Amino acid sequence: MLIPTLFCLAGSAGAPLDAPTPIHAAPVAATAVSGGVEDTDDAALLAIWEDLDAEARHDVVEYLALDLSHAETFQLTLARWVVRTRGVEPGLLEPARPPRWFDPEVHAPAQPIPRRLLDADARTVRRVRASMASAFVERAVEPAYAYDWGAGEVVRTGDPRDATHRFRAALAGLPEDFDLVEAFVTEWIDDGEKREVLDAFGHLYTDRNGNAYPGITLYEAWGSGADIEMPDVDTLGLIHTIEDEWDRWTAPVPERQHEALYSRIGDHFVPARHHRGLREAIASAYLVAEPAYKDGYTSGNTVGFHALLSRHASDPRAVGPELPAAADWEAYLEAWNAQLEDDNALWASGLLRRDTLAADQAFVRRRLVAIMHDLELLPPADQRDRAPFFVDADGRSPRADAHPHPTP
Repeated sequence: MLIPTLFCLAGSAGAPLDAPTPIHAAPVAATAVSGGVEDTDDAALLAIWEDLDAEARHDVVEYLALDLSHAETFQLTLARWVVRTRGVEPGLLEPARPPRWFDPEVHAPAQPIPRRLLDADARTVRRVRASMASAFVERAVEPAYAYDWGAGEVVRTGDPRDATHRFRAALAGLPEDFDLVEAFVTEWIDDGEKREVLDAFGHLYTDRNGNAYPGITLYEAWGSGADIEMPDVDTLGLIHTIEDEWDRWTAPVPERQHEALYSRIGDHFVPARHHRGLREAIASAYLVAEPAYKDGYTSGNTVGFHALLSRHASDPRAVGPELPAAADWEAYLEAWNAQLEDDNALWASGLLRRDTLAADQAFVRRRLVAIMHDLELLPPADQRDRAPFFVDADGRSPRADAHPHPTP
């Protein structure tokens, strides 16, 4: 059967969200940069990168890592602080759980259609994913670490030492451990209120023919706003797992019972989405001036998220307890929006954090381009100046002290 997933965010998700206490420090004007390396566009740099051999790629990312290790921008300082304070050796983190789906033999024994995992590049997968595009974030670089909402832990999802991963991060103006930092921040601000529900919605989306779709969980499917095909094994699997209710509905579920069943699932999904979506959005803004959003959040939320982080000196351990229970999500957003509208200093603190991170991202990208020039990997036609960027006489980024830093 087809059901419209209309469980969208209510209230003021698209409006700016925020918090109190302004940050009074202002960023110092950056040292002038000559040469215009920012004019080298991403497509050109990626094309050059694709033509490099493994040794040249290794030289670029290792040279950049050494170069940035001496920089003290606000963004880099935050990233180092999170990794140091969290105190977990990244190499010891467990890999992400393998894809899983609800077992028809358990949840729909009268319809025991076996599930089979499709290839991620299959046309069917691409078509279904495209229909659910609003549920996904198109990132400049796929993260090598992620937060598993169902398990409540940070896991490895890729190879963080891969040279292309590191290059793409720098191209986006991010430190190479940006994904580890974002995952740790998310872990800090999740109190686990909706862990059981989110674990259930972490199962893969499947269709009536038994196809399981890699990279598309029931969370994305239900939050996409698309008309989706929901076999009984998935709907009943959710109810069985979340409620331990096995008697009210059984497969095949009669059509007259569909509305009540879907409504019950929605009663679980909407609060879980409010809980997860807000925290993911805040974590995505921790190191990024203007992150890509999902779950109904937009650029209209950005300044508010930065002001919320600024209020707590960018310490996620202090931000987490302030975030609302799922039932209070709408009231919380409305109250914060009202505060933001009434307090110019509050709004200014969000602007300052956003703009400082934007400059810091530009700094990382400029260092990448300068290093590629140094290694003679870029056309030298304009003989661009390869002097350090955004560095004062002491070798520090002036923006490093624009905000108070979190302390252990």
